[in-house]
Amino acid sequence: RWEDEILVTAGGQSALHVAIMSMANPGDEFIILLPHYPPYVVNAQLAGAKAVYVKLKSQDGFVPDPAAIEKAITEKTKIIIILTPNNPTGSVYPEETLQGILDLARKHNIVLISDEVYETLVFEGAEHKSLVSLPEAKNHVIQVNSFSKTYAMTGLRVGYLAASSDKVLQFLKYHHTVNISANVPSQRACITALEGPQDCIEEMRQAYLERRDILIERLNDIPGIHCKTPMGTF
Repeated sequence: RWEDEILVTAGGQSALHVAIMSMANPGDEFIILLPHYPPYVVNAQLAGAKAVYVKLKSQDGFVPDPAAIEKAITEKTKIIIILTPNNPTGSVYPEETLQGILDLARKHNIVLISDEVYETLVFEGAEHKSLVSLPEAKNHVIQVNSFSKTYAMTGLRVGYLAASSDKVLQFLKYHHTVNISANVPSQRACITALEGPQDCIEEMRQAYLERRDILIERLNDIPGIHCKTPMGTF
């Protein structure tokens, strides 16, 4: 049942923390793509795991190469963290890249934590593809998501995890010791956001797009500075 594959958490940060602390053991290795979102490293450290970095290249649009990721895999690799649309690079990973990373996870029996909090903030025809939606992904993918970015509900602190029911049972054990649950008034607000008009998402996306274009143009007008145009996030 889908109800057994979702855990509502006190924000996306809590979702990330619960997933990592439930899945990782001391001595495990995490593959983290650079540039990175700093809490990934902090959570790895809290779990007693080692962060292993794979650098992304500007000339590749900061899109990862599955072959480069595979070179970083060892017998200790437990988790690869994927963030698309990406903070801080603004890149949006194409489906073939995600499929290549999923193939690695299946080949090496690795867990993929897929952070998708910026899923609605994409520009110029870019399309967000959820890792968990790919065939045979459920056994290897944990999706982290949040209401903060899509609905500008940052302070209300509601996020969620989506994964196979056996993983969610493990998440629940840890989450109960940290938060017990996300607060009920905020959960009610999230239901209203989901069921209500969705125009606000497009209005916000257009505002970010206009600001992005102004900033990119002016940065690139500065001698010695070159800035690629991000395809997603703020």
